[in-house]
Amino acid sequence: MELALEGKFNVLTVIKDGKLNSVPLEDVVGNNKKVGAVSGNTPESNLRKVTMDDELVKTARAIGINLGD
Repeated sequence: MELALEGKFNVLTVIKDGKLNSVPLEDVVGNNKKVGAVSGNTPESNLRKVTMDDELVKTARAIGINLGD
């Protein structure tokens, strides 16, 4: 809400170094703005694949996030 009041739009709110911050959506989705972008970890892709043993998955489970499996 604070970002909107400041006139900052098209950003994603993130926690960086323990503080609330924001990053431009362009930095998040890469160069491809289409829904259903090609997969892969390339600059043209906005799809990032993680495996079930990835550290992000382990962290999510450790803090109680249910991944539906």
